[in-house]
Amino acid sequence: FETRAVDLVLSGHDHDLFIEFDGRNAMAESSYDAHYVTAIDVAINVKEENGRRSVTWWPQFRIIDTATVTPDPEVAAVVAKYEGELGKELDDALGTTAVALDSRTATVRTREAAIGNLVADAMRASTHADAAVTNGGGIRGGKVYPPGTELTARDVLTELPFDNRILTIEIAGAEPSRPTRAAPPETVSSRSKSATRHSMSARSIALRPMISWRAAATAIPGSVTPSRCCQRSMRRSSPMQ
Repeated sequence: FETRAVDLVLSGHDHDLFIEFDGRNAMAESSYDAHYVTAIDVAINVKEENGRRSVTWWPQFRIIDTATVTPDPEVAAVVAKYEGELGKELDDALGTTAVALDSRTATVRTREAAIGNLVADAMRASTHADAAVTNGGGIRGGKVYPPGTELTARDVLTELPFDNRILTIEIAGAEPSRPTRAAPPETVSSRSKSATRHSMSARSIALRPMISWRAAATAIPGSVTPSRCCQRSMRRSSPMQ
């Protein structure tokens, strides 16, 4: 954009809703997950005078909130079919949160969050590791669950949509504190059995951007009260070593 080599830049998945036009160059970013679509109508005026050709243009930006768009009937019918088939499993209750869980971007990407600690605790418990570290960018629901909210498999899949795996490694006890010292203390969601996020004493550590919904369903005392379904899932799951 700064080189002026391109007149109009349509950016990709950058998480920002942003438009810019300085009279010469224009740029648009449409946020993420198709929440918005930025349509740009370009008015182009071509003139020829005294044998010289000149071109001027002007962008007209239209930011569309996709939640307000009327769904295509054929697509909506297909979605409804899959919703009916998957809803029976996705809406099963896994547990009830005893505290507020905030998965909004402004929370999970800028500070330590209860939902991030829940994910890290579930990772640590399911792998029997001494500590666990998770990436706030992998928590994607963008919502707030008040205390007493019944959590379902749909909620977990919404929060952790990527099919990643937990990696368990053995490291020296001093190693886990390095990333937490490098980052601002309030931004780290990492959990240890016997130490704080600033100085973890660990021989084994579980690392993963996010976890599968079975692992996330593991209840952590004081954070989630597990339902019977959740407890069965905990017994069936085998730790990844």
